[in-house]
Amino acid sequence: MPFISNNRNSAYEGDVVELVTDLAKGNFKRGQRGTVVASFDEPSEAYDLEMEDDSGSFTGLAYSVKPDQFINLSRSAFVRAMEAVERVDLVVAERELRTATELRPDYIGGFVMSVLATLPDSVERQGLEDNVSYLIPLLRLANRVDPNYELARSNLAVAFLNFGVAKARRKNYLEAIELFYSALGIRTDSETESQTKTNLVMAFTTLGRESFQSGRIEEGFGYIRTSFLILQDETTRRNLGLAYGNLGIFYMKSQQFELAMEQFERAEDSGVVLPEFINGYGVCLVFLGRINEATQAFERVLIMDPANENAKFNVSKLKQFSNQPISIPDLKVFANQGFVATEDLLDFDGRGLMTLAWRQPQVSAKEFVSVT
Repeated sequence: MPFISNNRNSAYEGDVVELVTDLAKGNFKRGQRGTVVASFDEPSEAYDLEMEDDSGSFTGLAYSVKPDQFINLSRSAFVRAMEAVERVDLVVAERELRTATELRPDYIGGFVMSVLATLPDSVERQGLEDNVSYLIPLLRLANRVDPNYELARSNLAVAFLNFGVAKARRKNYLEAIELFYSALGIRTDSETESQTKTNLVMAFTTLGRESFQSGRIEEGFGYIRTSFLILQDETTRRNLGLAYGNLGIFYMKSQQFELAMEQFERAEDSGVVLPEFINGYGVCLVFLGRINEATQAFERVLIMDPANENAKFNVSKLKQFSNQPISIPDLKVFANQGFVATEDLLDFDGRGLMTLAWRQPQVSAKEFVSVT
């Protein structure tokens, strides 16, 4: 994993160091701490330090301190944290990273940047694969060390989202959904939350379509309704109306006519007004003996679609029975009609599930090198 150089004597601005020798100039003593405020390469490596006493109070500036005159406490702790990561000893890694960030808070950004630097460029296009599954434990570690560091949380959410996209592209939609829910549960930025919801809706819509096509109507309806609960827009509302209509046809064929009518009514409430659903509504009315209302429904279908053969047949049949009760065989004629909605679930204008880019910490890149 790329991380800060192993030279523990070098320092950068903000590092906390401890003197290993007395400094005559300024009367600073061995063991006294200071913070690097400037560094110089010429005529030789040296640092200016802002010195403090045991209580943390400022005591003065130490000028041109050589690297062999101090140890870098913050950087050493950070290096030990990264070495522990290499050994997969996350207990030590967390302890040392906490020490490093207590001394120099922006090392949490260095840690997150180092973790992200290990990822291949293809991740943001294709999603995450299992060979980078270490990413989530490390980002969780960073979030525990500094719960207020927003980029650790944001990248953890992005990691769950990108893992989910890879699962969905392999058609493992249920696994993808669990990962998307993990992303959604993290308090993060609006872009990540919005894309996570969209991906969740796409995954549930795909499952809903597959369920409807396989005849698992109630299951498919559940997926589509969940999509709408996650995200309310014109697409999910249209799909909800279609799902209500499909459920209505299912209940009608199961001879649950009143329940079927409720679904057809909800479909129309959602703005989905299809001849197939209105015709099914009329058939339910026939079975319930409400002939005048049924005739009105079939005539309404013919206004929408004058060539609709089912509606023509149904109006004609009901006229034959205007002066006599409908027999059981005649009812079977209505029951055996085909009712398949011609409109499929909307697919978000052909968009696919999308990954998100990583949120890069604003830290000095020159402090981080690849360890070979």
